[in-house]
Amino acid sequence: MANHCIKPAIDQGLKNRPVKKSGTPLLLVLLLSLVSLNSLANALKHNPSPYLAMHGSDPVDWRPWSAEVLKEAQRENRLIFISSGYFSCYWCHRMQEDVYHHADAATILNADTIPVKIDRELSPGLDHYLIDFSQRTTGRAGWPIHVLLTPEGYPFYAFMYQPKARFIAIIERAARLWRTDPDTIRTAARKALPQPEPYPDPPPLLKLTHTQLAQLLFATLEGAMDDFGGGLKGQQKFPQTPLYLSLLTLTQWPDHIKEWFILSLDAMASQHLRDHVNGGFFRYTVDPDWHTPHYEKMLYDNAQLATLYLRAGKRFNRPDWITVGLETLRFLDRHLYNPKTGLYFGSLSATDAHHHEGGNYLWDAATLKKLLPPELYRAAADAWGLDGSGPWDGKWLPAPFEGNAWPAIRRILAEHSTQPARDSKQVLAWNALMVDALAAATDATGDPQWRTRAVALYNKLSRQLRTLQPPRALNDDGSPMGQATLQDYALTVAAGETLGKDTAPLRQRTARNFLTSSGWKFSAAPLLPGQSGLKWLADSALPSLTAIADLPYPRHVAAVQTRLRQGPLQSHSYLRYNTLP
Repeated sequence: MANHCIKPAIDQGLKNRPVKKSGTPLLLVLLLSLVSLNSLANALKHNPSPYLAMHGSDPVDWRPWSAEVLKEAQRENRLIFISSGYFSCYWCHRMQEDVYHHADAATILNADTIPVKIDRELSPGLDHYLIDFSQRTTGRAGWPIHVLLTPEGYPFYAFMYQPKARFIAIIERAARLWRTDPDTIRTAARKALPQPEPYPDPPPLLKLTHTQLAQLLFATLEGAMDDFGGGLKGQQKFPQTPLYLSLLTLTQWPDHIKEWFILSLDAMASQHLRDHVNGGFFRYTVDPDWHTPHYEKMLYDNAQLATLYLRAGKRFNRPDWITVGLETLRFLDRHLYNPKTGLYFGSLSATDAHHHEGGNYLWDAATLKKLLPPELYRAAADAWGLDGSGPWDGKWLPAPFEGNAWPAIRRILAEHSTQPARDSKQVLAWNALMVDALAAATDATGDPQWRTRAVALYNKLSRQLRTLQPPRALNDDGSPMGQATLQDYALTVAAGETLGKDTAPLRQRTARNFLTSSGWKFSAAPLLPGQSGLKWLADSALPSLTAIADLPYPRHVAAVQTRLRQGPLQSHSYLRYNTLP
């Protein structure tokens, strides 16, 4: 693999590199100090993506991703540097503040590479490719992700957030290796690229059944589930909503799986994954006890969690879960719904206006004492321990407690809360998840208005996908952004089938745009070598797209049945969407 020979060379260079306060010559620093960074602008300055636009005043000469970048890199024999992130990501904001705002880092990046910034939410195919490369070659991946590529587009080095000194060292070392030994980098990078393989012909028999995969999933969960805290074992706790939704499609569960499922939903609703003041769920918690959230709020999480609590509430006769689901829908209507388009915005940022993580949600004791009447403050002080030091950097993240005071406290705090910055993209795929949530509300409550809204939303999405150039998203005023991806088509197909719609024409368009002899492409026109078809896509924060797309293609499922057997915890959506016999 590329990193077997290239990554050690770069990393060894970092170890041997003497520590310097700056790798930039003094004269250059003096010249740069005469330039106001606020006066600088790059090609992202007025980009419709809020994430890309926020980098428009960086001194880095950012470009949007395009075929022209590859042409320029090959013409000038320069490395390509791609950075992928998203608007609500705290560490993406930190990377900008700690590195990209600084002239010395920008100067080195501009001199040694062609810097490209992508919004992962608009370019999920390229982002998946970069994340997969990082995972394969370093064993880790996350955002912001940065990948260095040869001028021909072959990736050879990946890393995530780094402080400025180490970032500069990485770029300098990679550029030096490129200048002195480009052939070694090119050869290793090409060899590391997975080669696409066509579907086998004749196809193997599909022997794996729905029942067998369910049993494999139960067996795998035995060692993965947290019996004490709910969710899956790990240092961080993600909601794993697609997994729970897949389990809900099964009619029979072992008793201990049922107990764990109930424990998990109760923990997510009662602990700090959920915002108990303003509503909605955070992305995940950074600890295994659901205590400290990573404060971004994503449409795709909240839409799926609303669906989960509504469907589980009906199945288990839990009115409190149904209430959680309905409150989550109301949160989405208040904070993410765009009446101009009838669609939902993508996310709320993890940082406040002062770039403090969680600043919109955390309260200090002095502010609470000022806002709350004395009797309510005393109740909160007793429940939360306000006389001590707050567990969240000296502050408190409110949670319900016994007694009559909490509803009034919640109302007062909600009235005085500040709104996080919002990403104004309205991604088609994530809105398709809202169709299921709205339909689930009718199923759980009997109120037909929710289903009426679900049908209207589905119709809007399917109309967008029937246009000559279907968009990935709409901006604030309804103008198209990007190009629709496999994710948009597949999740809209699934939404239509939830409503009982005829999705055959949409499935045909999906296959026409994305199906190849070696699998499904993420995007209709990928630019990098190796962005070929994928036969299997894992379940993650979103359900597996191949589980949805391959329903009409049993021979495709037969080709990956060994993968499903080996990884049922990453393939459970093949149960949910009845992809197996």
